[in-house]
Amino acid sequence: PVADIAVADIDGERRTLLLAGKPPHEPAAWKRYRGGAMGRMWLHGTRLVPEVYGHLDSVMFVDGRIAFLSDHEGVGNLYSCLPDSSDLRRHTDHADFYARHAATDGSRVVYQCAGELWLVDDFSPAGAPRRLDVRLGGPRA
Repeated sequence: PVADIAVADIDGERRTLLLAGKPPHEPAAWKRYRGGAMGRMWLHGTRLVPEVYGHLDSVMFVDGRIAFLSDHEGVGNLYSCLPDSSDLRRHTDHADFYARHAATDGSRVVYQCAGELWLVDDFSPAGAPRRLDVRLGGPRA
């Protein structure tokens, strides 16, 4: 079963990115699980980053790269690679809580971690996430 799908034009060709084989719950519920129910990412029929041995979630095309969440290094963080599966980069450094629920507009990624919203708008090796200050309206604290 397909858990996530994204479609984009890469080098003038329409390509489909799929996350398949993922269990029906988010990775934070099965922290550091390494069994057969881990998701697998596919770009137009070719498996991407098979060496990433951990949960995958929220696959998306971002600024010429493929971004995704993974806990293969212990805690869920945001990673990206090129469409040919090379140049794997880690963009966040959360050590205690998982990065979750990532979404993109095609050039940036927003996600939540430990009840806070974070934005990654620079996918270069020097880029760093920044916390978004959000004021909630309403009469309750």
